[in-house]
Amino acid sequence: MRTMILSVMASFLLFSAQAQEQDDRNVLVNQQGNAYAVSAPDGWLANNDVAQEMGLGAAFHLEGTVWETTEAFIFVNTTSLVGSGDNIYDLMSYDIDMYKISSPGIHIKDGGSVAVNRGKGSAIVMTMINKTANTYEAVAYIDEGDVVPFFVFSAASQADFDKYLPAFQGLVGSYKSYGPVTTVVNTPRN
Repeated sequence: MRTMILSVMASFLLFSAQAQEQDDRNVLVNQQGNAYAVSAPDGWLANNDVAQEMGLGAAFHLEGTVWETTEAFIFVNTTSLVGSGDNIYDLMSYDIDMYKISSPGIHIKDGGSVAVNRGKGSAIVMTMINKTANTYEAVAYIDEGDVVPFFVFSAASQADFDKYLPAFQGLVGSYKSYGPVTTVVNTPRN
């Protein structure tokens, strides 16, 4: 019982802090019962309106631009693996198949890894380039067991991709997990 009360209290404090901590660079995300924080690198802004409209955990674009016309953007989301029987590698394989279908001729490469959770974990990165279809993207996946937070970076050109890839890696590296979050639901008594 004490553990449950502490979990509920931690959830309350976490979400109370969310309104205070979210600004134009830092975002506290709660999706699929998992909470984590990410921070925009220098020159980037969080766009909470776009994230809410698109159902994303967070959305970032270059300072001085708007989402619709920016040369590069990054969004963060979380997917649940509960009940699917899948693991992070199944998810990555599925995404690769979808990229190949939507963009024939795409070149998918291992993009290495990025240290996350204050160096206690890592994100797996893949790059997807199709110059003919004007697709320049990278995706980073973080294995949190039953959930997978993932980051998608998209650029308008190869030059923009190369220029802003370090910013993407910096944003992924800012990931700090707060783990599962318990939500309290009040039900009326009859």
